[in-house]
Parts: sequence; structure tokens; C-alpha cells
Amino acid sequence: MTRYILIDDENICRCIASDLCNLHKDKVDAGMITSRINKPVNIGDEVIVKNKECTVIPRPENYPPLYEEAIQAEMRRAAIQTLITKKELPDDYT
Repeated sequence: MTRYILIDDENICRCIASDLCNLHKDKVDAGMITSRINKPVNIGDEVIVKNKECTVIPRPENYPPLYEEAIQAEMRRAAIQTLITKKELPDDYT
């Protein structure tokens, strides 16, 4: 599957889209490199483009937080707020 990516000045993939027009326009306008790729790539991976060939180097330390983790954090926050409202936890609980 061909996808389009934006690569910043440190060769890190910052955006992935199935169509060129769906890439973040502000990032395109900022001068990020636009490339087509047929390899699996994640936002945060290092992508080196040479002679129209892309090499992808996984960089998990750059990956954005997982969506599931964000949902779990929001559920914890809501549960704590409910317990505070029911006075089962002190008002200043963090």
C-alpha cells in the first residue's frame, strides 16, 4: 500500500496519509520533505531517502503515546473524580 509521509529535518516521520492532500498542510508549508513509501512506517520512525529509495529505522522512543493509554488515563481521571464527588476520597486527592 502506497502512503505519503512527511519527514522533518532530523529524518523523523511526522505525518502519514493515504493521499497527498491529507498530509498536514502546516508541516508541508514549513518545508518538511514529502515522500511516497511502500514500506511499513510509524510516526516517529527515522526515514532515510536516497535515490527515491526509503530506508525505515524503527525509533520506538519517538512514538506518540498509544491511544489506549490515553483512554485508560481518562477513565482513571473520571473514576477518581467520581470518588471525590461521592466523598470517598478527599477533595485534594491527586
